[in-house]
Amino acid sequence: MRKLLNGMSSGLIIAALAVCIAGCGLTKAQKSGVATFGEAAVALGTATRVNFQGGRESVIQMKKQRLAIEKKVLPSVKQDGSAPDRAFYAGELNLDSGLDPVNIEKRVKAADLLIQYGNLLVSFSNESQQEELSASATSLTESIGKFPDNPLSSDEIDGLGKLVLALGNMQVEHEKRETLKSIVPSMSKLIEKLCDNLETDFDLKKRGVAADINNVQERLANEAISGLKREGGSIADRLVLIDGFAMAEESRTSLQGSSADLLKAVGSLRQADKKLTDQIDNNKITFDAIKTFAKDASALAKAIKPFTK
Repeated sequence: MRKLLNGMSSGLIIAALAVCIAGCGLTKAQKSGVATFGEAAVALGTATRVNFQGGRESVIQMKKQRLAIEKKVLPSVKQDGSAPDRAFYAGELNLDSGLDPVNIEKRVKAADLLIQYGNLLVSFSNESQQEELSASATSLTESIGKFPDNPLSSDEIDGLGKLVLALGNMQVEHEKRETLKSIVPSMSKLIEKLCDNLETDFDLKKRGVAADINNVQERLANEAISGLKREGGSIADRLVLIDGFAMAEESRTSLQGSSADLLKAVGSLRQADKKLTDQIDNNKITFDAIKTFAKDASALAKAIKPFTK
């Protein structure tokens, strides 16, 4: 009987320890805050990726319209007298005006990091199946390795990747929380770099993607207005001019709105990221910064639709 009682006591002790360890994980409120941050990160990352890709397509369409208005004529020979090849003519037309696939893909990879980070936080907070959490961790690890101009050293990238993969395979809540606390500061360095780049790319006063798009639409609008001031010409020619002006005007309106919304969301991301560690450490703090980020990211997701159209 004594052995039985001892055995029961040991079992109860082990069970109590297990409950205690599990209880050392994030509370329901903390998980909700982390999930909110993750969902907003996915929304912002998706919107920026769509902006870059849609922006390039918009530039190509506007450039084609302007060249048609200008009745662009390609040279039959190069300046040195040699025969041009296809690459030469592609350079002469320069349809994407500097927003070439390499530059855009570089920015898309940076946006993907934010998306995968958000997905991992959502999977972590929603107590998803182990396979889903592990898949999210693998995707984030790949994005960390592809992040352009990575501010982390190769050793730091390797160490962060291992931590993320370890998180995806953990089942004990206390271990998950401690590992996430180690991941967030390193991810913050990448988030800071991403925010710097996005603020450059989408501030119309800086030399980034938005400024390039704005320049293209301004040139198209000016050419269309100049052409419409001149009398004569066929109906087809004047329709090309009117279509060009309408295209530029739509681009201008969409770009101004989407850039403002995106910059606001990026500013909110900066503030929310600073509070994410506090969110994991302390359940008594307010989550205003994260809620603001979620609100701004949601507004951006809605505003981005006309731009992509």
